[in-house]
Amino acid sequence: MARQRGSASRAQAAFRAQAASESQDESSGERVIPAYATLFLHVLVMSLHGALTQLMLSPTYGSLNATEHHSKIVFVGNMVGAFVMTFCPSYDSQVLRLRAWLPIIPFYFPVIQRLLLSSSNDLGPANGPVVNELVTLMPFYLLSSMYLCAYLTTNLSDFKDHRWYVIFMIPAVYFATGRVEARLLVWLPKLALYSQYLTKIWLSLGFSVLGLAQSNLAIAATALPALSHTLQRNPHLEWRPIRALPSVEKSGYSLIDRKESITGYISVLENNELAYRVLRCDHSLLGGEWLLTENAIAQGITGTEPVYAVFEMLEAVRLIETTNKKLDSEKKALVIGLGIGTAPKALLAHGIDTTIVELDPVVHEFATKYFDLPNNHTAYLEDAIGWTQDQVTKNAPQYDFILHDVFTGGAEPLALFTYQFITNLQKMLKPNGVIAINYAGSVNARPSKQVLNTINNVFEERCRMFRDLVPDGDNPDSDFVNMVIFCLHPADSSDREKPTFRKPVEADYLSSVSRRHQLLPKPENELIFPSADDMSTERITMLTEANVDSFSSQQSDNAKKHWKVMREVVVPKVWEQW
Repeated sequence: MARQRGSASRAQAAFRAQAASESQDESSGERVIPAYATLFLHVLVMSLHGALTQLMLSPTYGSLNATEHHSKIVFVGNMVGAFVMTFCPSYDSQVLRLRAWLPIIPFYFPVIQRLLLSSSNDLGPANGPVVNELVTLMPFYLLSSMYLCAYLTTNLSDFKDHRWYVIFMIPAVYFATGRVEARLLVWLPKLALYSQYLTKIWLSLGFSVLGLAQSNLAIAATALPALSHTLQRNPHLEWRPIRALPSVEKSGYSLIDRKESITGYISVLENNELAYRVLRCDHSLLGGEWLLTENAIAQGITGTEPVYAVFEMLEAVRLIETTNKKLDSEKKALVIGLGIGTAPKALLAHGIDTTIVELDPVVHEFATKYFDLPNNHTAYLEDAIGWTQDQVTKNAPQYDFILHDVFTGGAEPLALFTYQFITNLQKMLKPNGVIAINYAGSVNARPSKQVLNTINNVFEERCRMFRDLVPDGDNPDSDFVNMVIFCLHPADSSDREKPTFRKPVEADYLSSVSRRHQLLPKPENELIFPSADDMSTERITMLTEANVDSFSSQQSDNAKKHWKVMREVVVPKVWEQW
C-alpha cells in the first residue's frame, strides 16, 4: 500500500509539473505575438522619425549632407542600448517604464532643430546634421533600444535565458529600419502634394501625438511646452498658404510662395535690394531672374533677364553649325529638367516645338506662375529615366535639340548621367541634332571625371565643354563650376569633328541685354575632357546603372562645396528660415 501511495504521489507530481510546463509554454506563446508586434512598431516609429528628421534638415543642409552620417547614428544608438541592457539586467524594471516617456521625446525634435539651425553656418555642412541628430535622434534611438531589449528579455524565454541574443537582434532591427526609412524618404514627401497639413513638421507632430496613446495624462502633459513652441514659433509650420518670415525680411528677402513637394522644399524668393527673384529647392537654387524695375527700364531693359549665365549658355545649341537647315518653327526640342524655364522659354520664343520632362509638379507650377513659362509646350511631370526608356522603346519621334539640366540634393543625380540614360538621349536625337548637358561639380573630383568621360564616349568624342564663369583663383572652391557640354550626334555627316558656333544675330538675343554677353560660350572658358591617361588610373571609367550606387558616397565633396557656394549667393538666414 505504501508503495502504491508513493507511486501515486510521484504521478501526481509529474502531472502537476507537466501542467505547469504546458501553462508556461502557453503563457510564453501568448507573449510571442505582442513581443513581435512591439518589435515591428519599434522599427516603424524609429523609421518614421528618422526619415522625417532627414527631410527637415535637407532645406538647411541639402539632402546629401543631411543623410551622410545618419545610418551611423542609427547604428551606434541601437547598439549602445543593446550592450547596456545585455550587461545590466538589474535595470529591466526601471527601463520598462520608459514606454510612457519615449513618445514625448519626438515633440522636442522641432524645438531643438529650430535652435540649432540658426547656427548652421558655424557648424557647416559636415558637422551640422551630425550635431542635430546627436541631440535629437541619438537619445531617442538609445532609449528605444534599451526599452526594446528589456521588453524582449522580460517577455520571451529565449531572450530571458540568453540575454546576449539581443546583441544579434538589434543589428537586424537596424537593417530593417534602414530599409523602411529608404521607402519613407520617397513616400512621405508625396503626401505634401495632397495637403499643407501633410508636410514634414505636421507629420512629425501627428506621429508624435499618436504615440501618446501609450502614455498617461500626466506624462503626456510634458509635451505641451514643445507643442506650443512649434505651433507658435516654428516658421516651417504652414498655417496659411504664406506666412511672413520677419527674419528673412530683415535679411533683405521676401517670401513670395512656398510648398513642399517630392524633390524637397520649393519656394520663390525676391531680393528686395537687388531686385531679383529666385526659385529655391531645399539648399539649391534652380534659377533666377532680374525684375523689370523702373531703374532697369531706364537702362534700356525691356524684359526680365536671367541671373545665371549657364541657363542662357544652354540656348547656344541653336548656334551650333550642322547640316540641319530647317527653320526654327520646323524643329523640335526636348528639355530634361525645368528649373525656372529660362532655356525652354527661349526655345519657345524662337518658335521651336518644345517638350519638357520635369519630375516635380510644384517646380512646373512655380515656373509657370512666377517666371512666365508659356503654356504652349508639352509637359511630362514624371521621372525622366522611365520616360526616356519608354520613348526609345516606342521609337518615338526624334528631336533636333536636347537640353539636359538636372540637379538635386546639392549634387547631380548620377542616375541621369549613366551610360544607359545618355545613350537613350542619343537615340532620341536626330542624326543632325545637337545636345547640351549642364553639369555642376568639382572638375577634379572622381565622379565628375567619370560623368564627363561617359558623355564624351557616348557621343564618340564629338563634344566640347565650357564653364559659365571665369575661374576665381583666390577661391578654394573655384573648381566647383557650372559647365555645359555640347555634343554632335555621332552620325552627323558634317565635316566638323566637334561643335562650332555661328555668330549670333540680333534675333538670337530676344531683346535681352544679358544674352549679348552670355549666350555664346567664351573660348577662354573652354575645359578639356579627361584624357585616356587620366582615366587609366580609375578602376571604373564610365558611369553605368550597375555601378552608379558605388559613386554616391563620392558625391559628398561636391555636395559640401555646393553648400558653401550657395551660402555665398544667398545669406544663411534665408536658408535656415525655410
